[in-house]
Amino acid sequence: MKKIVIAILLFLSFNIFAAGVANTFTVGFVRVDKSGKGYVQFTEALTGTRPACSKSNYSSALAFDTTSEGGKSILSVAFMAKATGSTLYVVGTNTCDVYGVMEDWSYGRVE
Repeated sequence: MKKIVIAILLFLSFNIFAAGVANTFTVGFVRVDKSGKGYVQFTEALTGTRPACSKSNYSSALAFDTTSEGGKSILSVAFMAKATGSTLYVVGTNTCDVYGVMEDWSYGRVE
């Protein structure tokens, strides 16, 4: 019984950490729609495990929503990184709630 519980916990822990990662990537472009939804297109494909909902033509993008406070902050960081040529370290959420076809931005920092 103990081995089964450990196996289940190990399996679940892999799914918790499954997400796309932009590890010191530069920003290719930033797009925002009039709806407030937007995404950052990086110059390289994200590493890590991408969610099944993420389509292959968005393998370098992470989405955000500027109608939220977090989304406004993401937009600001993305524009600053693009303008200065700085790199970003960003991790996705492993979900595609904003657009449905690309992973959402969870957290990140300027490198």
